Amino acid sequence: MSQATNYDVIVIGTSQGGRFLPIAFAKAGRRVALIERGQLGGVCVNVGCTPTKTMVASARVAYLARRGALYGVHTGPISVDLQAVRKRKQGMVEGAGNNFKSRITAVQGLDLDLLRGEAHFSAPKTLEVSLADGETREITAPLIFIDTGARPKQLTIKGVENVSVLNSTTIMELETLPEHLLIIGGGYIGLEFGQMFRRFGSRVTIIQNHPRLLMNEDEDVSDEVTKIFREDGITVLSGTTPQQVEPLSGGHIHLTVRTPQGEQQLSGSHLLAAIVSPTLKLSAQKLLASTWIRRATSRSMGNWKRTFLVSTRWVMSKVGQLSRTPLMMTSAFCAPTCLNMAAPAYRIALSPTPFSSIPSLGVLA
Repeated sequence: MSQATNYDVIVIGTSQGGRFLPIAFAKAGRRVALIERGQLGGVCVNVGCTPTKTMVASARVAYLARRGALYGVHTGPISVDLQAVRKRKQGMVEGAGNNFKSRITAVQGLDLDLLRGEAHFSAPKTLEVSLADGETREITAPLIFIDTGARPKQLTIKGVENVSVLNSTTIMELETLPEHLLIIGGGYIGLEFGQMFRRFGSRVTIIQNHPRLLMNEDEDVSDEVTKIFREDGITVLSGTTPQQVEPLSGGHIHLTVRTPQGEQQLSGSHLLAAIVSPTLKLSAQKLLASTWIRRATSRSMGNWKRTFLVSTRWVMSKVGQLSRTPLMMTSAFCAPTCLNMAAPAYRIALSPTPFSSIPSLGVLA
């Protein structure tokens, strides 16, 4: 392995934060290394934000078409061609990916190196990168941003090995509509797909082991979302724990759950595990104890310091609490701060959350 190459900034991953931070740093004259082991654009462009929001838009059109008569517009029977929806989604993903590639290409002449491979820490502020061509490189930087996103988490209940379980990626590749979609998980991902497929025309049941949906949101917000979903015809089972799953004839699935009222039996055509975990293999405690992550102080926020672990789904605070945060806000704040530039002025405004629902859910930020 050759001698370590020194950079001003290293960004691991090209998902949401990794699409904007390296370009901002490069344009500011910093020497940047951007590392990606998979597809450019990471989770957001390829299997997250872009494809799901494209399919949500199709579901909204189907929903409005069915309600056309309420507005004096008669369209006849409504049907959804899921193969056509999927093809449109794939086109949008391809377009977004090509757009990102062109933006990276445009700044590569500004001292930005794109390294295609997998990185791991070998020492404080030092990474070893196993490149796709078999070469290994060592790189260092005082600023290292981790933007490795999240990945589907395996469902672990009795009998799961005997049935087909969809995740947040594979469900978008279905070519026919599920007759009855059972969703385990009442967070952002489960709710997006639940409303989407209900509006496509499937029966949908959401199983949430917590007392309510969207546990990261305020209780009144959660209650209102639950009300809207039930008005749409979605069955919501909160405080409910999956116990066992087994196959039925015809490819159907039998799911045993424990509700506050006791054991209940459910049957469906498809099972979605709407649960994810961070791709990052290091623990939060190790990261906070290390000197690898830059602590940035905003001049506009006084002495309040926050350690940024820039990830598709996670932002880590100094006290070690993990919270989901709209990453566009984090990227916009973190880049100028770490460049020792004046942080942008913020105003209270309604901004979208990571959850795309109809009607839209927003937060004051």
